[in-house]
Amino acid sequence: KAILHLITNIRSHAVPTGICNTMGNKGGIGIALNVSDVSFCFLTAHLAAHQDQIDRRSAEFASISNEVANKLGWKSDSLDDGDIDGIAMGTKKGGKTKVDKYEEITRSATTSTATTSIRTLGNESIGDECRPLTDNSTSGSTNSDGGKDSKDCSPCSKSFCRPCQCSRCCGELHDYTENVNPLLREFDYVFWGGDLNYRINATREVVNSLLKENRHDVLIANDQLSLLLQFEKTFAGFVEGKVTFRPTYKYDKGKDVYDTSIKRRTPSWTDRILYKKDSEVDMISYFCAQEVRTSDHRPVYASFRCKIGEEVDEEPLMGSEVLRCESRSEVCVIS
Repeated sequence: KAILHLITNIRSHAVPTGICNTMGNKGGIGIALNVSDVSFCFLTAHLAAHQDQIDRRSAEFASISNEVANKLGWKSDSLDDGDIDGIAMGTKKGGKTKVDKYEEITRSATTSTATTSIRTLGNESIGDECRPLTDNSTSGSTNSDGGKDSKDCSPCSKSFCRPCQCSRCCGELHDYTENVNPLLREFDYVFWGGDLNYRINATREVVNSLLKENRHDVLIANDQLSLLLQFEKTFAGFVEGKVTFRPTYKYDKGKDVYDTSIKRRTPSWTDRILYKKDSEVDMISYFCAQEVRTSDHRPVYASFRCKIGEEVDEEPLMGSEVLRCESRSEVCVIS
C-alpha cells in the first residue's frame, strides 16, 4: 500500500504454446507495470513436459519472452491509456508498430534431420531431444490428450529463439533474429517463474540414491536449467538464487513421497524462479513450501528487494538556514 500511488501502466498479455500454439494447456502470461519511473515485468509459464523436451522448453521460453516484450515493452516511451489500448490492438505508436521493433520471420519447414540426445547419469541416453519433421502429417507420439506430441525443433545457431515446428497442423517454423532476450532491454526488472518443467539428467534410481546420500551438488550439476543458465544464449542475462530445497516434482498427492505410480517419474526441480541479472535487485529468500501437499508439485516462492528510484526530499531552504538537498532511495520488496 505504501507504493500503491506510484504504480501505473498495468497491462498483461497471454501467450499460448500448446497445440498449434493456440491451446492454453501450455504457455505463459506476462504482467508489466511501472513503479514510479521504473519498469517491471512478471512472467509465469507452464512449459513443455517430459525429460527429453529440452529444446522445446527453451523455444517456448524464447517465444513467450519475445511476444511479451513485443506486446508490453516500451521502455523508451511513457505509456498512457491510449498507448496501452494501441499496444493491445497492435496499432502504431510514433510511426512504428511493435512488429517493426522485433522482426519475426516465418518460413516453411525444412527437411533437415539433425538429431541430438541427452547424456544422463545412470543411462546412456534418455532419447532424442530434437527431431525436425520432414512432413506435417502424423509424426510424433500420442500424448494423454489423444493428440500428437511434437519433438520438432530445428536449432538455429545465430538466433535467440530456437525455431519450433508444430507437428500437428501448420508445419511452420517461427524464427526470431534476436541474440539477446528482448525482455532485458525493455524492462528494468524482470522476474520469470512457474512450472518450467526442466528435469535432472539422470534415472530415477540414480536420483533416489543421490537424494538419500544428500548429494545435492551432484543433482544440481546435472539439472537441465542450471546447465542452460550457464551455456545457453536463450537464458543469457537471467540468474537464479541458490537452490537449497529438495526437488519439487513429482510427489504423490497429499504425501511427502516421490511418484510411486507405474510411471515412477524422476524427481526434478521443475518449479523455478529466475530474474534479470545485473539489475539493482537483492534476493532475500528462495524457498519451497514443503507443507503444501495439494498438488504433485511443491510450490516455490522468493522475495526480492528492488530499488525503484531516487528523488529530492527537501527543497532548498531560504534565509538563515543552510541550503541543503538530500536524496533518498525507495525500495520495494516483492514476494
